[in-house]
Amino acid sequence: YQVLIGLDHPHIAKVYKIGFFDNRLYIVSEFIDGESIAKRVRGWNPVDMIPMFIQSLEAFDYIHRSGLIHLDIKPGNILVQSIDGKPHVKIIDFGMAMAPGEYKGMFLGTIDTMAPEVVLGLSDKVDARADLFSFGMVMYYCITWGGFPYARTRKKDRDVIRRFMEKEAELH
Repeated sequence: YQVLIGLDHPHIAKVYKIGFFDNRLYIVSEFIDGESIAKRVRGWNPVDMIPMFIQSLEAFDYIHRSGLIHLDIKPGNILVQSIDGKPHVKIIDFGMAMAPGEYKGMFLGTIDTMAPEVVLGLSDKVDARADLFSFGMVMYYCITWGGFPYARTRKKDRDVIRRFMEKEAELH
């Protein structure tokens, strides 16, 4: 986790300290006075969302080139604040971030935006592409003002979610 302290990018919330208290991880980071990307763009024309999508992708590119994957990309972890009257994206919540090789099949993230390889615990397949899949789900959610391309259960049960995913595959 200490690599998070070294991350320095205009679209990533600065991490100041990481530690453990009572066997629980804590992360002290920059306060972002903003709102989720989905809340900010609700009702917007999708073309007007593109600059925020690009800012987000620049941040993910930096995170991935730094050797990490975020693993919990969702609208609430992409905040938008106003700077000089313009939207400015900040990626937050690196509590699940790790190097791809450290992922050992754990069930991590938010089900609605979770990549199939993470849902299925395919350790050898989880890399930066899992974050990009999740961000694709976020973009879809923003563009449709709150929809997802498919329904998923809220149950954190791999077998139940696998059945939902099989139904998704049948649709395509």
